[in-house]
Amino acid sequence: MFFGKEDLFLRDTVFIDYLDYYKKLRQLHAMKRELQNLKSLCSLPKPFVVEFSGAPRTGKTTTIHNLYDFFKKGGFDVLVVEEFTSSKKYKEKLKLEFERLGLSGKDIAVMEEVYKELQESVDSDNEIVLIDRSINDRQVWNYRRYQRGDMSQDQYQDVKDKYSKISKELIDFLVVTYADPLISLQRDYMCGLALEKRRFLNQENIEEYNNSLSELESLFSESVDSMLLLDTSNLDMNDVSVEVCFQILPVMREKYIESFCKKYHLK
Repeated sequence: MFFGKEDLFLRDTVFIDYLDYYKKLRQLHAMKRELQNLKSLCSLPKPFVVEFSGAPRTGKTTTIHNLYDFFKKGGFDVLVVEEFTSSKKYKEKLKLEFERLGLSGKDIAVMEEVYKELQESVDSDNEIVLIDRSINDRQVWNYRRYQRGDMSQDQYQDVKDKYSKISKELIDFLVVTYADPLISLQRDYMCGLALEKRRFLNQENIEEYNNSLSELESLFSESVDSMLLLDTSNLDMNDVSVEVCFQILPVMREKYIESFCKKYHLK
């Protein structure tokens, strides 16, 4: 459909009222085609790993789905790793066991399991791994526990240092999305039918989470080589996906070029 000449049906019929959006997709497609060409010449030493962090209703899940579709249709082997604490494995096998450890013990145990999942995904045969909340996101939760007094300073410092180094080694790009707490709450209610009060999604909790993100920005910058901290308050969810994709593709390109130069002993 996109290969070869431009598909005029798409431009003049499907996207007739959305030409600006279409132009952005054309740009992304061209960037993906370049990656496909590079991929035919060399491979990366490990999967390109993207971690997604952020408060609910900020475009994180939509972006993961859109990126999976974008790369999968381009012929890339893509793995999506779901959020660990939402997984069947955690809820059915580990939750009760971890809760017996107390708050700080639970968070450290979850952190270790998240790391194991990350390592398994890196050891897979996939070319791209998209992870919904990995070790950098757990750093936020640990920081909140520490601030509340549920984790000692020594515990917090040890865990922070250990997993920051692991992140630097295994995660290539960190996407952090956030939004004004009221906007996140409005999005949640407008996406559903229920009027019952949300357990986690309230203004105070989201505000605390956003403040933690802000406090940990310097840690994130040390834990990954590439990061995007994106305020999605005034963005459509598809626009969030487009912006994230525009940020990720050049970093992937650099990784492939680096691998190509190493393979053929070029400077």
